[in-house]
Amino acid sequence: MSVLISKEYPYTNPNLAARKLLTPEQLANPASYPHLDERLLPLRNVGNDTKAVDQFVKKIRDEVGR
Repeated sequence: MSVLISKEYPYTNPNLAARKLLTPEQLANPASYPHLDERLLPLRNVGNDTKAVDQFVKKIRDEVGR
């Protein structure tokens, strides 16, 4: 069932057994399975500093837009 859901909706499939049944094309989808060149840092509370949040969102958009 998990494989069928992955075929219909291109979300990351957390079921490792089902993930083995996905096609190479599905696994190559960077939106579902991004290639991470560096360790992701955890989010942290920046309080009410909207400038920092805006910079963070801009950085994400710039990275996704590559």
